[in-house]
Amino acid sequence: MTGDSALTALTAPAWHEPALRLDPQMVEAGRRYLQAAPDLGTIDALPVEAVRARTREARAPWNAGGPAMARVEDTDLPGPRRAIPIRILRPAAGVDAPVTLFFHGGGFVLGDLDTCERTMRELAAATGGPVVGVDYALGPERRFPAAFEEAAAVVVVLSREAERFGLDGRRLVLAGESAGARLALSACLDAACRATGAIMAGLLYYGSYGLRDSASRRLYAGGAFGLGERQLAFFRRHHLGPDGDPDDPRLNPLAGDLSGLPPLFVAAAELDPLRDDSLALHWKVRAAGGRSRLSLAAGLPHGYLLFAPAVEAAAACLREGAAFALGNLPARA
Repeated sequence: MTGDSALTALTAPAWHEPALRLDPQMVEAGRRYLQAAPDLGTIDALPVEAVRARTREARAPWNAGGPAMARVEDTDLPGPRRAIPIRILRPAAGVDAPVTLFFHGGGFVLGDLDTCERTMRELAAATGGPVVGVDYALGPERRFPAAFEEAAAVVVVLSREAERFGLDGRRLVLAGESAGARLALSACLDAACRATGAIMAGLLYYGSYGLRDSASRRLYAGGAFGLGERQLAFFRRHHLGPDGDPDDPRLNPLAGDLSGLPPLFVAAAELDPLRDDSLALHWKVRAAGGRSRLSLAAGLPHGYLLFAPAVEAAAACLREGAAFALGNLPARA
């Protein structure tokens, strides 16, 4: 749930409709969220930079507090066209845990390392291992496929050069939410990333994987839960541009070969227009002979990880993903 779309959702009458079974803690968190930021109106009525600024403002209170890290470092890795900013969050040392790469949400247009920092710290605390947040390229300044190229580059470079950061690049978990989940999946499918042999699991929270119509879109894409067709069109316009191909396999992985993937934790939100993308991914991976665990968060909308500090169902799903990663941890060589 991004800044504009979330605020629009929380003012919609459907948000308070009991028949829609919204988690009571989520209702209260939504009211608090409204108090932290002004009403933004419709997302496509503002310039991109204004939407980004107001998204940061709306999300800031939800990134305060939480687990303290032993060390936080901002640095970068070489990318195909620029140095890619990363943030390394290290919990207490001495725990045998993987390195988790985290790709934030925001439709490939919004979001940064600050708008998801609490989630990254929670993941670091839950796994006991470092989390590396990736500040990948955003549209419209750097349109598709820039973000996907940078995600793959980070995996390859970190697998080779992690030791200079004091990290174990041989055991990587690729995690992401929303757009970031699609980046994580794309990297899991990328030939160069696969060749590293370093990816041990994927944690994919409420991603979009290529469906253009589904029951969940018809039920929940009216905007009442923070991610409507207007928001989706805004993201497509700024990320894909007029010349982008929506059938590119990186944008539509459900249409491609899903064999050979690492074990996946596929988290869906019940009241999310993208819910059925996750369900389809889960079953297609299993049909291809892969391992996938589906986690359906009842009563929660798209973007629920932001509200994990106040919504136990969201926090439980974050912990479930961390436990899945640790359960697929290979022994050190």
